[in-house]
Formats: sequence, C-alpha cells, structure tokens
Amino acid sequence: MSTHLDYCNAVYTGVNQISLSHLQLVQNAATRLLTGKGKWKYITPILTSFHWLPVSFQINVKILLFVFKSLNGLAPQYISDLLHVYTPSRSLSLQISCCDCAFSVVAPKLWNQLPLHIKMAPTLETFKSHLKTHFYSMAFNSAYELCGSVHLFCCCFFKLVLLVLFAVVLAVIVYFLFSYLSTSVKHFGNLGTF
Repeated sequence: MSTHLDYCNAVYTGVNQISLSHLQLVQNAATRLLTGKGKWKYITPILTSFHWLPVSFQINVKILLFVFKSLNGLAPQYISDLLHVYTPSRSLSLQISCCDCAFSVVAPKLWNQLPLHIKMAPTLETFKSHLKTHFYSMAFNSAYELCGSVHLFCCCFFKLVLLVLFAVVLAVIVYFLFSYLSTSVKHFGNLGTF
C-alpha cells in the first residue's frame, strides 16, 4: 500500500493541503484496515509503529532523494539540469529560479533546510536513512507534543467541568438544606406558641 502512495508522489509538490489530506485519509484507512482498528482510533501511534511517514513528508523525502542523486551523478540528466549548485556563498546551496511549485524551486528550498550531516551523507542508503529519521522526528515528535498538549488541555478542561458541576450540585444541596431547615424552624416556632 505504501508503495502505491509513494509512486510518483514528487508530482504532488505544490498541491494544496486539501488534496494532500485526501491522500492522507487513504493512508490512514489502509493503516486501519491492516490493524483492524476502528474509525475513531487515533492513527498517529499506529503510523509510527509501521514507520510510515505522513504523505506530505513522503513527498519531501522523494524530492530530496532526487536532489541527492542529481548532486552525486546518480539521477537522470534531465533532473540534474534542473538544479544548479551555487558555489560562491557556501557549499551545497542550490540556486532558486522559476515558479513556487516547480521542482527547481522546491528542491533547493528543502535541500537548504536540511542539517549538514544529512547533506554530507557518503552513500545513497546512508542519506535515505538519515533523511527518513529526520522527517520521522519532525512528523511524529511534533504530533506527540501536539497530542500531549491537546490531551493536557482536555484533562484540565474535564477537571474544570467536573469541579464546576460539583460546585453547582453542592450549591443546590445547600440551598435545599437551608430552605428545609428554615421551614422546620418556622414549623417548630409555631408549635411553641400554643
């Protein structure tokens, strides 16, 4: 399943988030199908157990693999022609040109954002390993942090709701207790006048 989503996914560069979310839903559905989990089960822990990156990260991995291959003479010439190493400023920076969603623009932006140890990988396999680890930590560490903060918010909100509910119930009990006692006092007060 992952290979079908991964096939030619570099073409999805520049596609809006709504379209990418449809592909992400397909990946999520496949994950649920493979694990037998329900529709409302939180999917991120399952994706991490399969070591599947979200679709948007898979697209970036594919583009950066093309960049690494072209810089190391492993890519077809037509891809290598799209990228030009810009040497005067610093090593391994790439020149940017054309429109925002073109490979020749997106690839250098992604490449320049990579940590140096990933760019300097000696082999393609080492590069893939470092790259996927980098994107894996970006995708899932932030997701867990978000999940943790949402969970913390929900817990605090739930505790606050319970506290308010308890205070309301206590106030109602106190109100009825005082009204009962005040009626009892009036009733006993009338008994003493006979």
